[in-house]
Amino acid sequence: MENNTINKRNITLDYFKVGLSILVIMLHCPFVTIYPPQNGNLLENIGYIVGWELSYGLAKISVPLFFIINGYFLDITSREKTIKYLTKLIILYIVWTLLYLPWFYPQFKDDIKSLIITTANGLFHLWYLVSVIGAIIILYLLNKIKVNKLGLIILSIAFFFIGYFIQKRDPYSSFEVMKYRNFLFWAFPFVTIGHLIKYVSYSKIKKFMPYILAIGSIALMIEAYIYMEQQVTNNLYIVPLFLCPALFLYVLKNGKMGPYTKYNTVADMSIAIFLVHPMALLSGLYFDINGYLGSSVLFFLFITITTLPVAYLIVRLNRFLKILL
Repeated sequence: MENNTINKRNITLDYFKVGLSILVIMLHCPFVTIYPPQNGNLLENIGYIVGWELSYGLAKISVPLFFIINGYFLDITSREKTIKYLTKLIILYIVWTLLYLPWFYPQFKDDIKSLIITTANGLFHLWYLVSVIGAIIILYLLNKIKVNKLGLIILSIAFFFIGYFIQKRDPYSSFEVMKYRNFLFWAFPFVTIGHLIKYVSYSKIKKFMPYILAIGSIALMIEAYIYMEQQVTNNLYIVPLFLCPALFLYVLKNGKMGPYTKYNTVADMSIAIFLVHPMALLSGLYFDINGYLGSSVLFFLFITITTLPVAYLIVRLNRFLKILL
């Protein structure tokens, strides 16, 4: 889901995005719950902490990084390109909403109002597409009225922290989630950061990058640990606001480059994995695969392994249908 604005493709970034898609699966198939083991031994407690740091620490970089990638490859200076990109996203949203609606309709058949609200905000993971669409529109309009880079930075940080503190009130209610996990308070800040990264002089900060990444990674682990102690699973984390731009910039500038090809399976797999994995997840939950396997880690592996061939099939089908990815 990106515009080809450079002559060569970053092959490393393509694989990086596949990894991020798998982290999204981990977000939806966490290794541990918010409740630590009661009277657990040392190994059980260590295992719980490691599982938490992976599921609610490492995996939390995936969505912000995808937002940043969307923003980086967006050309808001061109009305034609922006409309074309938005049209593609809207088609994706409509197609995948129609595909997922049968899965979710039974939950809302007696509450059509909630179904309409939930669908408008995006069923399950499709909120991401709705949020990106909204963020791009806002960024495009701000560019049209000549808001400068400093203004965009201030707005991004301000909106993010407004969303973060809204989240603190009630991070779990479905309708409360819509108030902060949306285009304004989550997508817009990171999409804007991705757009602004194009103007960063990497040579000036290159020597500091290892330290930034190391300190940022440690800070993310600490933030995740704090939430573990509080027994909460926030959507919005503070550290990714600073860590994710640095990580993306590092991959962008140090990745292996290759030529563009008509079809790029690896690049398409990342969005395909993201779009189809809930089908595997919902099927797994329906048939109680998690209970049968008896392990959250094995369930995550099962969903991932099941998703990959389906995602590949979607990639192949899209070469003919042109509306799936």
